[in-house]
Amino acid sequence: MLVPNKNIFCVSPWYELHIYWDGTLGFCCQESHKLYPESQGEIYNVKNMSIRAWMDSEPMRRARSQMFGNNHISFCSKCYKEESVSAISRRHRSNQKSVIFTRSNFYESYQQSPGLKKFEYSRANSG
Repeated sequence: MLVPNKNIFCVSPWYELHIYWDGTLGFCCQESHKLYPESQGEIYNVKNMSIRAWMDSEPMRRARSQMFGNNHISFCSKCYKEESVSAISRRHRSNQKSVIFTRSNFYESYQQSPGLKKFEYSRANSG
């Protein structure tokens, strides 16, 4: 089993939801920008899409797939910046909720996480 990069991986796209003031959807309150172009805000909006459909949408599948990469993700830049100046970030706290300890024993804790099957299913099925 391949283990994701501990400097990139975050469980938020599997377990969290953010609804912006205008009803548009995201997965994290720390997003530096939305997962889709502003012109698609009406599509990805609680007025027009169920939460279930959002969780299986192309932007969410793409976000989950990016969590297995090795490059910083643009919409996660706030957490990366926070990590560069302090000990813990929102990403660390989110991972810890799934018993993944980003700062120590990441590889071991990822492999024993209760979310492992979900994460690996997403990796094998394009998000």
